[in-house]
Amino acid sequence: MLESSIGRQGLVLFEIKRSVNIKQHINRERCEQMESWIIPCNPKYYDVLGAFDKFHKINWKQSLKAISPGDIVYVYVGKPYSAIMFKCRVNKVNLTAVEIDDHEFVIDGTNYLNYGNYMELELLERFSKAQITLSALQDSGMEGNIQGPRRTDISVQLFLDKIKGEPISK
Repeated sequence: MLESSIGRQGLVLFEIKRSVNIKQHINRERCEQMESWIIPCNPKYYDVLGAFDKFHKINWKQSLKAISPGDIVYVYVGKPYSAIMFKCRVNKVNLTAVEIDDHEFVIDGTNYLNYGNYMELELLERFSKAQITLSALQDSGMEGNIQGPRRTDISVQLFLDKIKGEPISK
């Protein structure tokens, strides 16, 4: 009925415009809300597993200015784990010095000491090394490897939202 009154081309244009409006709305909402990030950790340089065993909060070098308080950070631990193992909330950003003394977990601090810009991460969930592997992330739509901090795209975020880790009690 609608098609006959406006014609097939008008219907197609209506659907395209509707699709663009929905995408713009989703992007606008996403910009106003928290972001999610994946950040890598090389266990040859920092014992993040040990640090989160001892501390509920840690300071992390902040290499992106776009990270904000309230954002979610997934910590990807490199080989031999090659998996996201932690979900954290960003509490503070742009710290000029570390506030939490975790030096016992720094194995090689050449990349971390006196970095100049830190953020505070609060542990929310732990994942087993088999739950969120690199190949599972790539199968969900992530391109490439995790070599630096990156925003999660929508397909990866939907995948991560389905995974439930071990919640952390405060």
